[in-house]
Amino acid sequence: MKTLIFQPTNIDIYKALKANKKIEIKFSVHEFDNIEKDIDSKDLTKYNFPKEYKFEISEESQKFYEDFYQKNFTIFSYQFVRRGLKLLDIHEIRNHFSYYFHSFFKILKEKKIELIIFFSLPHEGPDFLVYKIAKILNIKTICMHQSIFPNRYFTVKNFEELGYFKNEIDIKADLQNINLENVKNRYLENVKLKKNIRNERLAKKLNVKKIFSIRFLKDRIIDYLIKFKLIYRENEKQLNKNYLENLKKIEKSKEEIMNLVQNRKIIFFPLHMQPELTTSLLGGTYEDQILVLEKLNSLSKNKWIVVAKENQFQTHYQRNPFFFERLKGLKNVFFLKRTESTEEFLDKSDMIATICGTIGFESLVKSKKCLVFGHAWYKNIHGVLKIENSTSEKQINEFFYDQFDKTKFLNDLKKLLSSSDKGVISDYFEFMVDNFDKNVNCTQVINNLNKFIEKNFE
Repeated sequence: MKTLIFQPTNIDIYKALKANKKIEIKFSVHEFDNIEKDIDSKDLTKYNFPKEYKFEISEESQKFYEDFYQKNFTIFSYQFVRRGLKLLDIHEIRNHFSYYFHSFFKILKEKKIELIIFFSLPHEGPDFLVYKIAKILNIKTICMHQSIFPNRYFTVKNFEELGYFKNEIDIKADLQNINLENVKNRYLENVKLKKNIRNERLAKKLNVKKIFSIRFLKDRIIDYLIKFKLIYRENEKQLNKNYLENLKKIEKSKEEIMNLVQNRKIIFFPLHMQPELTTSLLGGTYEDQILVLEKLNSLSKNKWIVVAKENQFQTHYQRNPFFFERLKGLKNVFFLKRTESTEEFLDKSDMIATICGTIGFESLVKSKKCLVFGHAWYKNIHGVLKIENSTSEKQINEFFYDQFDKTKFLNDLKKLLSSSDKGVISDYFEFMVDNFDKNVNCTQVINNLNKFIEKNFE
């Protein structure tokens, strides 16, 4: 099958794909150096298409464009600002949208692409448009998503299918006994590892700027001019300072929150860091996290109290003054200080609400029910209520008071994982596998891919 490969995260797997007889790679987008590619994914996101790609609008692409724009521009714009917080105005983002659309449309048609493989769910802007163009052109898609469980990842035709499993599926032998505490600890180690890698890269980048960049010197001069009020400008430091001051005004200690409970049940909603995959793609409408709080705020105030908690890594992005102005209208939503322990407050809560966060799965492990607003990987297992626009307060109350069945939860979890594939598609997760072997993993992933193609497309 004539295939477009988008952003493989493992160089060894990409090399193995090149030799795979099931597919014929006609176009590749990745960031690996010294390996053949058509477009560098970093450059694609940062600058749009390279100049050697002549921009053309065909009659066919134009026929699709207006409807495509109406349906996809909003999500694209949320995702595209990952490029940088000092991005472009809305009109220039629209121009980027058009340029990406017509350029990729042309490539998919000229290369006669039959299959597109995404090694991460499409959530950065350009990849999302490629995914959506594939749908209107009836091009097959494969989306992969690494799970928090060692040596397990999900493979789906459409990202909305993430989390689905068949009740009649046989539970695989290696999943009969799952040590959930061990899984949790390994995942938290992985989170710390990724954080450290990000910090190291950022520190290295800043050091390079300090030594070589004239821009860095100019920034320091501007900082001093702002400090002494010789000029006025909202730089990153000032925006973050304003954000933290606004947050401090609404946060309460754990003791203050508990005094407000007054025999009511607690719904705990820890916010997601933004921008991230969990909101910019899997959140759908609830990429706007205040919509979740508005929905919860409408519940009977003599039965429920809603406690939110800001993500500890969040900056001013999507948290500027009117974010806090909107919160003023929610009289039954209270913010726990983000210095308080999330795990400790989880224990005090009666039910968890999340878009797609791991906190939802952690609550299930503790036999606490969870309201899910997005396409979480665990959205269909026992103990979860997937919130739709039509979900009523009565449904939420009935769901809460139904008995939680730990055996049913574990059985559903094992069935879901039995629907997943063995292997690692992201380097970040390799350390979670004992005695990890790159060659064995490559063979495994390619075999999984071939079986998926045979089952779904042949």
